[in-house]
Amino acid sequence: MGPVISSGLFSAAEYTMAALSGLGLVIVGTILTWRTARAMRALLRVGRTRTWPALLGAVRRRTLEELPLVTTRAGLAEGARVRIRGVVVDEDRTAIRAPLSGARAVICQHAFGDRGGGTLGEGLVARDFVVELEDGETVRVSAEAAAGAHRLALVDEGRHAWAGVARVGGWFSESRVEPGTTVEVHGRLERAFDRNAPRLGDRQAPLRFTFAAGDGRLVVRFATVEQTPVRRRGLPASWSPAEQDA
Repeated sequence: MGPVISSGLFSAAEYTMAALSGLGLVIVGTILTWRTARAMRALLRVGRTRTWPALLGAVRRRTLEELPLVTTRAGLAEGARVRIRGVVVDEDRTAIRAPLSGARAVICQHAFGDRGGGTLGEGLVARDFVVELEDGETVRVSAEAAAGAHRLALVDEGRHAWAGVARVGGWFSESRVEPGTTVEVHGRLERAFDRNAPRLGDRQAPLRFTFAAGDGRLVVRFATVEQTPVRRRGLPASWSPAEQDA
């Protein structure tokens, strides 16, 4: 007589155990997928806010250093591509309040994201400013027009990054060119009308050496000065440059 094979159905307890096991596998798989996604987002944030800017900055830094450094009027010439170094002056008083830190700046590039590492927002705002050289000569930098034409390139040697606190958390990052800081600017010079430029005579139009955005990139090299940021307890509300003018 051959073996007897049971054809009875599983008991309710066996069905329950099988269902719970399957549910447990689904939960474990979901957690692993979520953690993997968070890790990938964090890696993308690091790549986007640190690694890529560092690589791009290295290329732009090499381009800057290939040019001789000009710190006085003697090295300025109309139509020439030069690299100048001097102190930022907000002559037009058009500096903005940086959206994340609250610092006054003539150029601000910012980004922010959630606790998982994802980027939720970013932006770039620029205003024209003046660079004062060692001998008192001034050169205007048309940063606003360059930014609008996507020709403004920033090389920040000290990007300001910090993490939020409390329940919302998040991460924040800013590059700022503030009045009173030392910068290097690379671009093509032209002599342009400037109502604030000093005149040599009543009949002479007020002209000043100006970095314009019409030909090639305008590169600004600087180092963001860290300070206690305003945004530490959550992500910023909606923001527009008009609301931050000061």
